[in-house]
Amino acid sequence: MTLIWTEDFKNLSKWRVHTGENWGNGSEDQRYTTRLENVRLTDEGLVIEARREQLPGSTRKFTSARIDSRGTLVLLRGYIEVPARIEVTEGSFPAIWTLGGEQNYKRGWPGGGEIDVVECAGGRSEVRHNVHAGDPHWQHGWGKPGARQAIPDMATAFHAYGVFFDETVVRFYIDREETMRVQRGSLPPRDWPFGTEPQWVLLNYALGSVGGEPLNGTWPRQMTVRPVRAYTAIPTITPPEEPPPPLAKPGAPTGLRAVPGDGRVTLSWDARPASEVVDIYQVYVNGENTPPSDLAVPGTTYVLTAPNGIPVSLRVGAHNAAGYGPWSAPVVVIPAAVEPPPPPPPPPLDLAGIRADLLSASSAVEAAIRKLAGA
Repeated sequence: MTLIWTEDFKNLSKWRVHTGENWGNGSEDQRYTTRLENVRLTDEGLVIEARREQLPGSTRKFTSARIDSRGTLVLLRGYIEVPARIEVTEGSFPAIWTLGGEQNYKRGWPGGGEIDVVECAGGRSEVRHNVHAGDPHWQHGWGKPGARQAIPDMATAFHAYGVFFDETVVRFYIDREETMRVQRGSLPPRDWPFGTEPQWVLLNYALGSVGGEPLNGTWPRQMTVRPVRAYTAIPTITPPEEPPPPLAKPGAPTGLRAVPGDGRVTLSWDARPASEVVDIYQVYVNGENTPPSDLAVPGTTYVLTAPNGIPVSLRVGAHNAAGYGPWSAPVVVIPAAVEPPPPPPPPPLDLAGIRADLLSASSAVEAAIRKLAGA
C-alpha cells in the first residue's frame, strides 16, 4: 500500500470551482458560486455550504458549491478516501463521487465511468452507493444489497468514505469497512472503464431532484471535507488495542507489627503482591472515625504519636483507583515509657593481683627496715 497523493485544501488551485445553474440533473434547484459563503477553508476542513437565497438574475432559489479535480488529482486504479461530515435534511442531495477519463466527453456520459461514493437523498441519515458506466449506459447500486448504509451521526461526526477500483472490481467502504462490491465478472459483458480511464474527484451539495423539495428544513446546510487521499491499495486498518482488564481493589494488608515506644507506636506491615495496584495505604486508629486523608501512607511503615498507658487499636487498608480494599485484622498496643537499663555490675576483684601487690610491698618494707638496722 502506497500513498499516491494527499489534498489538504490549503488552496483550491488544484480544483475547478463550478459556477452557474445548468449542472447535472435539470431538476436541481441550486446556483453554484465561487463565493466564500458557499465554499471556504476552515480549521475543520473544506466547507461546501448550501444556502437558501436567490441571487439577483438567478432563477434558482438556493446557492451552493461544486468542485472537481479533473486534470490534477486523478487515479487510474487504487483507493480514494474522503473523510467528511455531512448535514442532511429535507431536499438535500450532497455527493462525493468520481468521473473518469476523456470518454465522458468523447462518447458522452457515462463512457468513462461514474462512481457515486456518497449520495444522500430524502433527508435521511444514510449513504447510497452507485456505479454508472458503458455505452449503452448501465448502472449498479441503488436497490442492491449494501447500496444503502444508515449512518445516524453523519451530520455530527466525520466518517471516512472510500472506494477501490481497478480492471475487475469496484468496492465501497465506510470507515475502511467494505459495504458494497461490484464485480466485473458477475455482470453481463459490458463496457468497463475502471482501471483504464483515470478517475477524478467531485464534491458538491445539490438541492432538489431526488433529494426532494428543499423548501423546508434547517439552513444553511454544510458538507465539511478533510484531506482527500489516494492510495495504491486499501490502507491497513490498525486493530484496536485490547482494553486492559478492569482494575481490582487491593486485598487486605497482612503481617501487621506494632512496636510500642515512649509516647508512640511504630506500625509496619507486608506490602501487597506486585500483581496488585496500590496507590496508598491508610492507617485507621481506634476505628473508622479518623479521616483517612490524614493518615495516607505511601510506604509500609507508620509512626503514630499516642499517649502512654492508653491502648491503641490499629488496622491498615490499601487503596487504588478502583476504591478501598478490605481492612486488615486489628492489632492493639499500649505505648509506655521505656525504663533505662541498670548500670553494669562492677568488675570482680583481682585477689591474686592484690596478694602479689601486698607481698611486693611487704618485701620492700622489710628491705627498708634491714637497711635502717644496719646503719
